[in-house]
Amino acid sequence: MCQAYLRQFDKVYISFGPRLLHSSSSSRGENHLREAVGHVPLDRILVESGSPGGKPVASCGIANYEMNHPGLVRRVVEQIAHIKGLSSKTVAQRTGENAAAVFGLDLVRDVMIIGKSYLKNFKKRGGQKK
Repeated sequence: MCQAYLRQFDKVYISFGPRLLHSSSSSRGENHLREAVGHVPLDRILVESGSPGGKPVASCGIANYEMNHPGLVRRVVEQIAHIKGLSSKTVAQRTGENAAAVFGLDLVRDVMIIGKSYLKNFKKRGGQKK
């Protein structure tokens, strides 16, 4: 179904989140998600954390967490890379470029600003993470 949208609307992106991490082969929904990843071109994929709403499924392979969080984006990227037979770096770079296109971001500039702000606050706390 998503292929029809992609053909009809040239600016549509499909976003995948932590439900993609569900490992149960008996769950039709998650299998459909994995199949969709295989059919959606990388230049039309976005990734998301699904946070803070929604409790992740227990079989994601991450113990002792109660809700979705931004750290799961890395796992989603890794899963997409695995499904597509690509490196995580390739998927992360391209989905970052896709997000920049959708939200009108300058990745280099905006990441540098965020990184400098984080480093400044990190140093203020004496090098202690939050």
